[in-house]
Amino acid sequence: MSNNLERIFKKLGIPEKYNKTSGLDGYEPDSITFLASPKFIEYVKPYMGALILVKEELFDLVKNIKGNIYVKAENPLGVFLQIHNEMNKAKSNLNINQKKPIHETVVLGNNFEIGPGTKIMPGCVLGNNVKLGENTVVFPNTVIYDNVIIGKNCKLGPNAVIGEEGFRIVKNLKNNMERMKHVGSVLIGDSVEIGSFSSINRGTFKDTVIRNHVKIDNNVHIGHNIFIDKNCTVCASSCIGGSTKIGKFCWIGIGSTITNGINIGENVNIDINSIVVKDVPNNSHIAGFYARDKWSWFMKEKDEIRKYKSEKNE
Repeated sequence: MSNNLERIFKKLGIPEKYNKTSGLDGYEPDSITFLASPKFIEYVKPYMGALILVKEELFDLVKNIKGNIYVKAENPLGVFLQIHNEMNKAKSNLNINQKKPIHETVVLGNNFEIGPGTKIMPGCVLGNNVKLGENTVVFPNTVIYDNVIIGKNCKLGPNAVIGEEGFRIVKNLKNNMERMKHVGSVLIGDSVEIGSFSSINRGTFKDTVIRNHVKIDNNVHIGHNIFIDKNCTVCASSCIGGSTKIGKFCWIGIGSTITNGINIGENVNIDINSIVVKDVPNNSHIAGFYARDKWSWFMKEKDEIRKYKSEKNE
């Protein structure tokens, strides 16, 4: 058992025999799991010999289900996350026996810098003046353009593209469409994850900025000049238009589209497949096409369904 895990177990009074983690819907004897919502109480089965981290207000609802150990936790998912990740930190879905930090197939530009513990896997391409912080992993076939700076403890998934020119197309003096050269770069903070086949465009004049602890899923497009503040989550297949600013702790649902040049506040939740075309204030929960307050959109949909059924039965 690692020192970190030992400290967590000691603080919570967890016996050392619990040596694995599992989800609540399929937990096993001697495993650790969690209960954070009343809708999952039905999954708590008696005499399983598991240790279940339970939200305090749910404790009285499960304490009489015998044969398990229940431990109160203000944030059971957060505690479970610590334990689960510590138990499984040596596991990876891609283990390449790479003795050197930079694989021999990597193409490197001039004046690059990488921190200690950083690994660049096969087939990657790095441009000039690229800087990678310590303990960052660049997975196979990823491309990083000139002047990109990436912090420590980051993960760049396979086939990601960081720092390509943005899509600013204008008419030239001959009345032909021409791409404007982008002279900005991309600045990525610490503990950022970028999924496979995702792209982040460099800025036109100023930099595209991704702050600490931002998590970007697979197949996501981040346009030029964008600013994403810390601890945001951008789910798969989302598209964010250029010059958009996104506040901290936002959730952007699967397949969402955000137009260019708008401001999204802090703690905003954008539901799946929303299309956002105007500024969004702090602490909003929006949905729909075009996106607006989630419950306003939901009630409008219900009204339309009701009208349709009424007309159909006339």
